[in-house]
Amino acid sequence: PPPPPPPPRRTSSLANILNSAGTFLSAKNNSQASKKVSSYKPTQTERLRAKSEARRSMRLNLILFDPVPGNQIITSRTLDPLRITTANGAKDVRSCEGILRRVLAIYPYEPLPAITFHAPLVPAYPDSPDCHVEEIVSLGCHQGAILCAPNRISCRLSYVMMKAFLLDHCHVKLRSCRPFDECLATTASKLRILETLRLAAIDDASKHGAQPHQIFISRHAHALIPYVAVIRNSTGRYLNLYHQRLIEEERKRTGEPSEDESVHDPRMPLHLLELRR
Repeated sequence: PPPPPPPPRRTSSLANILNSAGTFLSAKNNSQASKKVSSYKPTQTERLRAKSEARRSMRLNLILFDPVPGNQIITSRTLDPLRITTANGAKDVRSCEGILRRVLAIYPYEPLPAITFHAPLVPAYPDSPDCHVEEIVSLGCHQGAILCAPNRISCRLSYVMMKAFLLDHCHVKLRSCRPFDECLATTASKLRILETLRLAAIDDASKHGAQPHQIFISRHAHALIPYVAVIRNSTGRYLNLYHQRLIEEERKRTGEPSEDESVHDPRMPLHLLELRR
């Protein structure tokens, strides 16, 4: 049989003490070094240099799908003088001028109860010709309008708008999704469905007793200025901004003349779904 293994080598108590002391001192030095790094505060000159470098080298494009800070509107307006809530910290992004280039913000119009803290956020963007912001009110309710559910027209519209934004402005091509692409494959099919939805929404508001050209549903939002809201009107010439843009692009492509404004009731809102300031 093989010889038994040698017994483990025992270190002296002095060696154990020295090893423990070395481990403790090493941990203490690392802790002090990490504290020095974490407590470092850049100077004003370094901050300005970093900001200048960011403006020179960074380009930021955003898709905001129903951004919700999780605060009550009354809390952010009246009970937050120190501006520590998420809503007050994010409602003003004008300092991003030179970095923020394009924004697509989509707001489903259906509100949730106030107790769910789901008031949307409508930030103030840089007032610059280099910053293009498109705020579109769409169908659906919060994240329910972005689920992978081809049977929901609100999800299909969200998919088409985001896909076009990523491809046209960010040069990002999404993998095709047949259930979503089949229904809204061409501009003509999109316009046909959007017009059908517009007429159905007008008929639905009329059945519920809504007055013509009036606000039917409103969803108040966090913003720098008061009384900003996501609105569903009882009537509208277009379903939303996306509907209007598609019609204008199709007219330019086909050479069709612009629509005569005199044939429309001036009291009728331009969009049935709109963001009102």
